[in-house]
Amino acid sequence: MSPYQPPGGKDNVDTAMVVSIVSLFACGGLFAIPAIVLAVQARDAKNRGDFAMAQAKAKQSLTAAAIAIGALVVIGIIFVVLSVVASAVSSTR
Repeated sequence: MSPYQPPGGKDNVDTAMVVSIVSLFACGGLFAIPAIVLAVQARDAKNRGDFAMAQAKAKQSLTAAAIAIGALVVIGIIFVVLSVVASAVSSTR
């Protein structure tokens, strides 16, 4: 592991890995697995000292994980709305 920090001191490679793993457990693999693959590529680039590539891959990983989590939220909202509608329909009969 490189002892040097990336330019500007901002390092979101570890954050990308954590968020990707959380999205895997929360959302399944559709977008979470690519997020983890990108996070691993970001970590490898950071270890090689290629901080620009590490930051780019980490950003892509965070984007994929955010899409996975966003899809979970949307599916949850749809589920709640459909449950309420089904409950309302069944109570009027």
